[in-house]
Amino acid sequence: MARDGELAALAEAIGKDLASSRPTPKLRELGRIMAGRGLAGELVRCAFAEARSKRPKTFRIDGFVYLLGEVLEELRLSSNGGDVKAQREVAETLALIGAEASKAAVDPGLLVLMARALKYAGLEPPGQIHDAMVKTLNNNDGGARSDSYRGIVCSQLDEMAEAFDQDPFLLHLEFAANAAAFPLEGQVSLIETFFDHPNSVVRAAGLGFLLSQAGRLSEAALASCLQSCERYGVDQAIVSRLVIMRPWLASQMRSKVDQAIAHLRRKAPAAQPAPAAHIEHYFSTMCDGAGVQSIFALVRLGLRWGLVSVLTKDETGVADVWSAKGMSKKQAGDLIASLFDELGAEKTSAMFFRRRLEDALAVNVNTSPPPFGLVEACELLGLGVVAPRRCEPRDLIEELLADAPEEQTNADALARAHAASMGWAEHAWAADSWFEAGAEIEALLKPIRGRPKREAAVISQILPLRRDFWLRQLAWTAAALKDQGGLNPMWREMALVGRALGAAEDVGAVPFMQAIATETVRAFAQQ
Repeated sequence: MARDGELAALAEAIGKDLASSRPTPKLRELGRIMAGRGLAGELVRCAFAEARSKRPKTFRIDGFVYLLGEVLEELRLSSNGGDVKAQREVAETLALIGAEASKAAVDPGLLVLMARALKYAGLEPPGQIHDAMVKTLNNNDGGARSDSYRGIVCSQLDEMAEAFDQDPFLLHLEFAANAAAFPLEGQVSLIETFFDHPNSVVRAAGLGFLLSQAGRLSEAALASCLQSCERYGVDQAIVSRLVIMRPWLASQMRSKVDQAIAHLRRKAPAAQPAPAAHIEHYFSTMCDGAGVQSIFALVRLGLRWGLVSVLTKDETGVADVWSAKGMSKKQAGDLIASLFDELGAEKTSAMFFRRRLEDALAVNVNTSPPPFGLVEACELLGLGVVAPRRCEPRDLIEELLADAPEEQTNADALARAHAASMGWAEHAWAADSWFEAGAEIEALLKPIRGRPKREAAVISQILPLRRDFWLRQLAWTAAALKDQGGLNPMWREMALVGRALGAAEDVGAVPFMQAIATETVRAFAQQ
């Protein structure tokens, strides 16, 4: 792709398309293509340069920022998989955004766009964006920042609600993405404004800030919610959603929510029974090498269909949730087919879905709350309250093997499982991603010459610290495979290998870990 001129023309054309319609799959595919060409930094420079020009073109800026968001999302996904080059480019791009934001004459609208693109790409905006926003607004209004915060984001809340089809969960994503450009005090001010709005959908979207990682934002959302209920009356849906969210919060915040629920219930109208959810199928993927496992549920919504997707990650818990609604039966069938073909998903049970979700939520309690979209998922699927409940992988493995006959769990069966583990990557979706990657691996292996020495280094220095990680991947993959009907003998092999790994004094003596080391060195050599 040619540089500035053609890039600017492309961005302007995209900006005009975005103004008249929503992003198309072709635009997202373009972002994926550009992610492999090292253009993230150039898109940042072009966007800031255009905003600082004498006659900035809004469409062009919109196009630059849209492309940047798509590129960064692809880079983040590659980074999560251990791609060191992608990790570096993400870090460099964030640093460049911070440096550009620190320069003079930054348009606050561009700062909001940049922060929004980063949030939708799953990245946190650099602190320089907050500093630049404060500086710009101080210069513009002499310090009346709260009013300025509201003016920039909240002037068209009804139009935003209409654009998102009066869907509070989609609207919350937009609110959170826009608010990310502001410092903490500005975000608190915005939350207060959302709850003060007469549109009930806007107020419902504001409730999602209760699941903010920053305690001050969570407290502001709860306090504003209570004030809003005093002014506009108590909506039973608000009470129900507070009940759903309370187990996912830290203990201190949970007690405050309990008090709020008790107070609101005294004023709320009688709760109406929720319509029964008609779940057609549940699905699950295997765990991949980044510790990601996705669970899905296909639900019938009257004459239409919906699909709920929950992405769990080993170190994060519930990392992402999305719900597709209003699909025809054919659209739903096509989407399910793509899950089979692209992700290797297979049918599982309601019990597995709930148990996997409970386990992931137990991680969220110690990291950060899950996305607000999980509330919608619980409502669509009729799950009620889903409380965090950790399932230890050793216990899960013993449970899986409890009803297996002795000849399938004895020493001979274990030997066969060890032998089979060396070829799992050739026979199972996601198992080909079972290797270690990232900056730590690169730093360890780069100075070492020769495959045997590199494998030995991985086994001695990396894998002993990663025993529990790989034990969890084996346990939950085995659980998913067994729940899919148990016809695939790989579930038993993985459970047996997991039992051996949990008990081994030397992880290097487990053939599966030797295979991990071999694949790690191979993947490093192919970079």
